[in-house]
Amino acid sequence: MEQEVEALKVELGKTEEELQQWVTDVKDWAAATPNDISPDDAPGLQRVMEGLALSIQQKKMDKYRQTDSNKARQRIQSKIEKDKKKLSQAMDFYNRLVSAEDAVGPVDIILAAECPLWPWDKGYQSGLSMGAYEGLRCNLQGQLDMLKRQMREVKSAYMHVVVNIVDSSVLQLEEEEMESEEDLQEESDAENSDEDI
Repeated sequence: MEQEVEALKVELGKTEEELQQWVTDVKDWAAATPNDISPDDAPGLQRVMEGLALSIQQKKMDKYRQTDSNKARQRIQSKIEKDKKKLSQAMDFYNRLVSAEDAVGPVDIILAAECPLWPWDKGYQSGLSMGAYEGLRCNLQGQLDMLKRQMREVKSAYMHVVVNIVDSSVLQLEEEEMESEEDLQEESDAENSDEDI
């Protein structure tokens, strides 16, 4: 390790004092960066919750799409679990700061929504409760699922028709070819019998 550091010092042309200053700067930066969520900053908690929810959703989508190995999926799942714990902690802190009307729902409900509804979103202020919004979202999701099912049924019926038309066309062509071959064979046989006479 020391050899690598010495090689870097020579390569970069830096002195021991400059490297020590870098180490000090990094340590100061790490100490100034908060590790935990501040439990008394509602706007900060809102940003943290939105960021964590988005991060979890992205990791869930990437979990199987971008990984070929089980180990990679396990690492992503571990990160998801850590982020869920942080999100739950942030929600608890936030719910202690605000009134019951502005409280955030459970983690699983927030993460189940494709686009989570937060109490501080402008659209939320229309007079509907969080439960009403969730019911509306569920209703719309049900209608979307029904439309997707209908689309699959229509596609299946279309494919059935296309396959039958193609199959019948191929059969019809094969029958016409066989008939024309039989006609040619009969003509050939007739010509051969005429020549024999």
